[in-house]
Amino acid sequence: MSRQTIRTVCPRNCYCTCGMLATVEDGRLVSIEGDPENPATAGELCLKGLSYVERVSHEDRLTAPLRRNRKGALEVVSWDDALDGIVAALWAIRRESGPLAALHYEGSGSHGALSGLAEGFWTPFGGCTRAHGDLCWPAGLEATRLTYGANRHNHPTSTRDSRFILLWGHNPAETNIHQWRLVLEAQKRGATIAVVDPRSTDSTDAADLHLQP
Repeated sequence: MSRQTIRTVCPRNCYCTCGMLATVEDGRLVSIEGDPENPATAGELCLKGLSYVERVSHEDRLTAPLRRNRKGALEVVSWDDALDGIVAALWAIRRESGPLAALHYEGSGSHGALSGLAEGFWTPFGGCTRAHGDLCWPAGLEATRLTYGANRHNHPTSTRDSRFILLWGHNPAETNIHQWRLVLEAQKRGATIAVVDPRSTDSTDAADLHLQP
């Protein structure tokens, strides 16, 4: 039996890129745990990251392309057929309406090292139409700009040096566990934690002040 532990990071669409230790046995993922040597995430993983063991081997996981037939049902097709169909559809749009008729919409998770691949794809195509922002983090950035006048941020680790932390409609104890670790460190150093939230959450339970509008 071959067994090895591989140091890697979580590939999900968020900015934490949590350090992982993935144990593989005979080519099959059998366990995942946080990497305690990762300085940013310190061995902590959210439930989404921990669920990869189940997701990778789940019987309902998609392992081949699906295409909807004329009856409306999804059927398995080969990768070659799927890619050929996409290429044919794109070229048909380009011939009939020009390249700007194609809308390229991307999420924030594709803004890393591989983001240049999109440019390499669309430039030979003749360009495309792009969305301004997306439905993820730009909404928060705009809220920050309207509230404070600019989107200026300190380094995340400076949170532990804060004297007062205001969490407005934010529940990092459940949605940003790495930020929450820094918030709790600041609290141990004497910082006051205030939360504005109509709900009761794990964050409000740990706060020094909970305002419920």
